[in-house]
Amino acid sequence: MRGYHKSLSTPRCAMKVDIMKAYDHVRWEFLWDVLSAMNFHPTMIKWLQACVSTANYSLCINGGEVTGYIKGRLINLCFADDLMIVCKGELSSIKLIKEALAKFEALSGLPPSIGKSSIFFSGVNVGVKETILQELGF
Repeated sequence: MRGYHKSLSTPRCAMKVDIMKAYDHVRWEFLWDVLSAMNFHPTMIKWLQACVSTANYSLCINGGEVTGYIKGRLINLCFADDLMIVCKGELSSIKLIKEALAKFEALSGLPPSIGKSSIFFSGVNVGVKETILQELGF
């Protein structure tokens, strides 16, 4: 982002959109659909489903015997929860991005955190900035 504020001929915006950490809100079907679309092997997807839905895990190292049980604490996993979106500094681009984020939320159950998101402007006039900020709620 170094030098992003320097004025260029084209108005532009960069948004840092924070996606709420929502282990309790994520639509698990969305995750399985994404893994399937990315061509993960069905057995791997079943293993991951089991890890999310069971409370205890056993370890089998290098094909040896199954050893003990570990309590599952998946709620402590870190999720990639920030997006950096760069677009033209105009309301029509912002509306398309807002629509895409709404569709992502509907599919995944993961809403953007408006209070933790921010937008940076370069070469955008004050009136357009105010309209964009009003549209986004950042």
